[in-house]
Amino acid sequence: MKVFADLHTHSVASGHHTTDTVTDLCKGAAERGFSYLGITEHAPAMIGAAKESYFRNIRFASSRKCGVEILYGAELNVLNEKGAVDLPSDVLSGLVYAIASLHEDVIRPAGEAADTKALVCAMQNPYVAIVGHPDNPTFSINFEALTDAAKETFTA
Repeated sequence: MKVFADLHTHSVASGHHTTDTVTDLCKGAAERGFSYLGITEHAPAMIGAAKESYFRNIRFASSRKCGVEILYGAELNVLNEKGAVDLPSDVLSGLVYAIASLHEDVIRPAGEAADTKALVCAMQNPYVAIVGHPDNPTFSINFEALTDAAKETFTA
């Protein structure tokens, strides 16, 4: 299997986990032979994350560096059991895609039914294309319910 993309990456704009710039990430992607690189900064509810204005303006950024096509998106924080996320639709419509994730810094684990419902409801958002790290052991997820919802919503 040839890997040609990484769709869940963060630069220094996400406020943690890395000091890499978008250029650093593109160089790494090019070295690995990737054709595409998804830059999905953490959305505003995460401490130290990119602000809404970053996501509003990202459409003006270069979409190609180091021979790699850049797909600008966001890693959204699921805020509650109803699947609310931390960027509005008018911002999400300007991004290539969005990942919806549960992060314990934003939402407290509430048990299998509630945690699963939060992700399933987030998948109903037409801008959510991917569920991020559903195997996070902090949250209890019913994977059968999650994959059934993924099939219905065409969510990875």
